[in-house]
Amino acid sequence: MIIHYKDNFDKYQLTTHKPLKYSDSFTFIPIQIFNKKNKKYHQCILQTPYLFSPYGIQTIQNNKKIIDLSFLNKENDSYTQSFLKILKSIYKNIFKKYSTYNVQNFLKDTLFDECMRLKVDKVLLFNQEKKPIDTIESFSYGSYLIHLYGLWI
Repeated sequence: MIIHYKDNFDKYQLTTHKPLKYSDSFTFIPIQIFNKKNKKYHQCILQTPYLFSPYGIQTIQNNKKIIDLSFLNKENDSYTQSFLKILKSIYKNIFKKYSTYNVQNFLKDTLFDECMRLKVDKVLLFNQEKKPIDTIESFSYGSYLIHLYGLWI
């Protein structure tokens, strides 16, 4: 289920699953969204408003591909503001539940305002004419689907 940035996020409830320990230092907390209306659990897939990508898709160590998405335009776009509030509320809920741990925030302050770094893995990319493209260039805007599978603590 894709939750659109214009949706009322109050009709959903964030749920966590059994933590998965990867080492003494890192544990992964899988999350899902509970739809209060249809009483079903869904993966947390969020469609963003237009967000700024200062660097485009980058390749880092071990050939991992990432993209940084910035909320730089939040002062001009109320949808960007409300989407950022949703992300902050997701983090806040996880932080409260696991307050005894060091919960890694997925929002970071950067030169380009608050940003979130996402792993890019097996994705289809399209331009505004819905034609396939190979990459996302730096200093571009786009709408994205984010699969927020969980958070690291």
